[in-house]
Amino acid sequence: MKGIERISLPCAVILSAELKRWSSHIGQVPSLQDFVKCSDRVKSLLIDLGTLSHLGISKKSYKRDRQLKSEEQITLLPLTSANWQNAKKIYKLNEQLHEVFSKFSAKHFHHRAMLEATNNVIDHAYDESLPLKYAGQPGKQWYATGSYDPSKKALRFFVYDQGAGIPSSLLNKPDWRRALEDVLGSLFGVQHDADIIEAAFEIGRSRTGLAERGKGLRDIRNVLDQTGSGYLRIISGKGDYLETADHVVQKRSHGSHIGGTLVEWSLPVSALSGEKT
Repeated sequence: MKGIERISLPCAVILSAELKRWSSHIGQVPSLQDFVKCSDRVKSLLIDLGTLSHLGISKKSYKRDRQLKSEEQITLLPLTSANWQNAKKIYKLNEQLHEVFSKFSAKHFHHRAMLEATNNVIDHAYDESLPLKYAGQPGKQWYATGSYDPSKKALRFFVYDQGAGIPSSLLNKPDWRRALEDVLGSLFGVQHDADIIEAAFEIGRSRTGLAERGKGLRDIRNVLDQTGSGYLRIISGKGDYLETADHVVQKRSHGSHIGGTLVEWSLPVSALSGEKT
């Protein structure tokens, strides 16, 4: 950990999830080397996620600088996880976010979107016929958290799994593969997982014959439709897909497989509380 100055919220979620998986895989808790030598921002995020408690590190064993700059005063909720469909944990997470930012009150579509993301993990992410980047999974595990950033006046929600990834999962299903070929013209020459993710959302909006997965994708996207602002980001396989509420799409490809799927919703507090940003 020496010399690490910054870490994004998605990276913090993935790191914490991987440390938990590794603990289960090797049967003992790994240790972070030179943790005291990383930045206060990194310390703060890992403290909030509960990563240090999981690793058995006492908060009293190091100094936490609470004088972070305003742009670094992000509150991240403890990472929650399960390997079954657990609605209570999603409801609790949204209640905790309400405690952090009192003007936020989760609506039905917030719960529905996060529940659908976790349901997709249980139903599709850990297909036994597909290889996983990380071995030794403790069941069909999903992880979730939320955050409040007062400087950007934004709430963010995350659901992560370490499954095969959306592109591999869909291409492994004959009906979805045919539908993807229809949308993309041909799968030959498709270089980016982000293109497959975008096509999956297009199919989810228009194909009733693929109702099971299609409805889940619609519910995940519905948060933006209901609030009229913010963005949805999905990193899966090597693909990185971001769509804003007004349907502006950004896609890029990463150099390596993320090791699963990360779904992120970012919503301005103005859309949730009536505040002006």
